[in-house]
Amino acid sequence: MEKINKLELYDIYSTWHVPFWQTTWFYLTIIALTVLVVGSIVAWLVIQYKERNKPTKTAWQIALGQLHTLQKNTYSSKAAGKQCYFSITSILKQYLHAQYQLRTIGKTDEELIRYLKQSTLLTQSVLKNLQDICSGCLYIKFANQEAVQKQISEHLAMSVQIVQDTKPNDRQHTK
Repeated sequence: MEKINKLELYDIYSTWHVPFWQTTWFYLTIIALTVLVVGSIVAWLVIQYKERNKPTKTAWQIALGQLHTLQKNTYSSKAAGKQCYFSITSILKQYLHAQYQLRTIGKTDEELIRYLKQSTLLTQSVLKNLQDICSGCLYIKFANQEAVQKQISEHLAMSVQIVQDTKPNDRQHTK
């Protein structure tokens, strides 16, 4: 019997002690964290769903939008005309790069024309219009020659026509 008394364990804690994982504040914290994590996951999924279902613009839609924006402006100063021609050629280079995966970005206007003449993707009328635009803007861009509003309007109309002529029609889209 003496041996049993020696092995007797004495209580360290009072009988009313409740471990922290069994307290109300712990339960409320776990619930709040769970709601936060689930809410974050749901919000991320909703954002991903909306992004995936957002209609994307095609290369020709972007180019036409930018060209129509340029057509709305008037270009009365040399600097404005010069900037317009830089924008026109930049838009066309980006469009041709996106539409046909041609390496047109970063090329000068002369290099662009030479490069596109080697390609068989564009028709002769499109190449002629592009060559007219590039040759017409050469002196305006680099020799500070003044651009006439009529000339800018004609070149913008040619640019729009280039995009219209090279955009895929509905039959090509459905294939």
